Amino acid sequence: MSHHMNVRQQLEELAEEIWALDERGVHQLSRIVEGSKLGQEQATATLKEMSRREMVRQDEEEVHLLPAGESVARTVIRRHRLAEVLFRQVLAVGEEDTELTACQVEHILSEEVTDRICTYLGHPPTCPHGKTIPKGDCCAVFRREVSPLVQPLSGLSIGSTARIVFIAQALHGRMDRLQTLGIQAGGVIRLQQNHPSVVVQVGETSVALDREICNEIFVLPLER
Repeated sequence: MSHHMNVRQQLEELAEEIWALDERGVHQLSRIVEGSKLGQEQATATLKEMSRREMVRQDEEEVHLLPAGESVARTVIRRHRLAEVLFRQVLAVGEEDTELTACQVEHILSEEVTDRICTYLGHPPTCPHGKTIPKGDCCAVFRREVSPLVQPLSGLSIGSTARIVFIAQALHGRMDRLQTLGIQAGGVIRLQQNHPSVVVQVGETSVALDREICNEIFVLPLER
């Protein structure tokens, strides 16, 4: 894999890998080098370059990202995870192809395109695997009057059908119940009524939902 990457992409790749391991509390030098997609030899050389550029702090045992390295890693992780949401949950691409494509586009998306994708998706908090998507400038200036194509289920008009893009992280305790009902990312849902209670159709089943839950389920309306 490393043979097809330039130096910038190799630095981005390793910074991303260190970030992802850091999320799991892993900082061991050996784990970082041995598990890298770059291969051990290239990963060692890239780490040396990252130290030279003050992107990482490294001793014999551990590696930690410094602010310059964190900045690079955050940008790449953000692109990768937004791409995963776009391909997997909106375009319904298979998991393997999604991962492959996300790994490629994470190195080429501009900041403007990344922010546009994020806005289009409604600023999702997590990727399909439940990992946090770092926020961008577009998330800070996001206002409700900017109507993204992805919107809360509660914003749908009666009788309209939509694909579920993501369910906000706040609902992790209720995820199991929703999944039992067939309400999960990638699924199709139809709003049957909004008052006095919210009723949706999932497959052949009608389900009543709390209004609070409807604000946490984000959907992409499907044209009919």
